[in-house]
Amino acid sequence: DKYQDLVSNYNGDVFDKSFLLSVEDIARCIDELKFGKAASLDGLTAEHLKNSHPIVVSILSKLFNLMILCHYVPDAFGVGLCIPLLKHNSNSPSESKNYRGITVSPVLSKIFEIAVGNKLNMYLTTSELQFGFKKKLSAIMLFILLELLLIILLKMVLL
Repeated sequence: DKYQDLVSNYNGDVFDKSFLLSVEDIARCIDELKFGKAASLDGLTAEHLKNSHPIVVSILSKLFNLMILCHYVPDAFGVGLCIPLLKHNSNSPSESKNYRGITVSPVLSKIFEIAVGNKLNMYLTTSELQFGFKKKLSAIMLFILLELLLIILLKMVLL
């Protein structure tokens, strides 16, 4: 039975060291963060990390690698502060439909998410037909392309 063969030949967790995060990986992630954003519940902002001693980046790299090796993410990384914001074009602040919610997440969890995402990005593929949730593409671009295609087809039919 195939399962028994796998179990009997199991030698522990196989781990590819290329998934570990270097100090440079973490520094790039900190540089990618948007500055001037609100602090989360822990009180930390991107500016704290950008202006901190370089040893902090090294410590974060070690911490994040331990998290990866131990398959552990702290519960606090999933805790955010939800803030209602009045929509730009709304006239009536007394109606709840005129608000949108934003969640302020811990800056350390953002760095971890960006770093792991950058490492795994080459393994995450999507369809060529997907436009939403992709870098440099959006659903609006798809609608513009469809509109242009429709105009071209209508001109061909009318000629």
